[in-house]
Amino acid sequence: EAALEKMRHSISANLGHEFRTPLTVILANMEMAMREKFKGSTENLDWYLESSLSSAQKLSSLVEDMIILNDIDQGGITPLTNPAGMDVDVEDYIRHICGLYEHKKLNILMSIESGLTTYLPQEACLKAISHLVDNACKFSPEGAKVMIALRKHGLGGCSLTVENEGSF
Repeated sequence: EAALEKMRHSISANLGHEFRTPLTVILANMEMAMREKFKGSTENLDWYLESSLSSAQKLSSLVEDMIILNDIDQGGITPLTNPAGMDVDVEDYIRHICGLYEHKKLNILMSIESGLTTYLPQEACLKAISHLVDNACKFSPEGAKVMIALRKHGLGGCSLTVENEGSF
């Protein structure tokens, strides 16, 4: 339960800034695109649209985080009192998510220990893994490295680390 509370606090502490940044990018890009449109120029429109789409995807990810927080606050995700084993092949699950970005030719590096356990219900754990891995792939440039490590942690449970070379 302490891990869930720590995650909730971490997300909510940065929420205002995290929403403001992509929203500012979208608004600035749309304003610049409209100015260029009225001047008869369209040379930068693709860049404005791509940048805005990336920012909108970031906002969507933040909304997903808020939904998870709400589920925790409303008791929709109840931590287990004892760690439970993961019944799925986590590596195959992650490879499937990364496969959605095959066109980006990402260099996926995985280090996943066997015999993992979690204090979260398996569905909630897989949703968190999916969300983090999807964002790492989505926001990585073509050919970038995405590093995923899932290790046993302490007296049960596991620790997930996802790193990428992307930028926002």
